Amino acid sequence: MTITTRLRRFTATAAILYAVVLVLIAFWPTPVDRPAAGSLNRLIAWFARHGLDWITYSRIESGANVLLFIPAGLLLVVLLGAPWWWLSILGGMAASVAIELGQYAFLDGRFATIDDVYANTLGTAIGTLVGLVALLVAGRVDRVRRRSR
Repeated sequence: MTITTRLRRFTATAAILYAVVLVLIAFWPTPVDRPAAGSLNRLIAWFARHGLDWITYSRIESGANVLLFIPAGLLLVVLLGAPWWWLSILGGMAASVAIELGQYAFLDGRFATIDDVYANTLGTAIGTLVGLVALLVAGRVDRVRRRSR
């Protein structure tokens, strides 16, 4: 079994687990950061007192959305393969649009925004790039192993 085959099997399992967690986060009836709102507001106030007033709640939330979707790009590109990298980004964007539409239609306590789609798609693109590098490295390691046999 090649490294790439093992990587894809592991990735398929990880993708299923990631999808479950993503759905739970995306469709939780209230914002998932609500329990930490007080701590988060104190942290933002501390940043503001120390000259970092550009660190706002919306920027933190946007950054969290980017981070949340990096695994999506990574997992998708490994599953689909490098030649289909663009489908990874398109898939992440489509998932984000579906999440935002679902939140808009079904969850009164959540807010659907185009900014979330942008952030999620950026995270997917970053993850796709990381995945492409991982596939390149795995392919080279596999070729070296086959030559040494």
